Amino acid sequence: MEIQIIQYGKKWGFELVSGNHHVVMQSACCYTHKRNAVAAARSIAGSKLTVVVKE
Repeated sequence: MEIQIIQYGKKWGFELVSGNHHVVMQSACCYTHKRNAVAAARSIAGSKLTVVVKE
């Protein structure tokens, strides 16, 4: 399981993705800056999940 940071148009959000690339959860809100999306994803992930930025 990992959290992927994805760009939606001009905004950023994140998805929780399982090992077989099945989307389990999407973020409810989008962020205007990538760093804000990464910070929110890291707070959810803690030390158990990896955060990956999809460019």
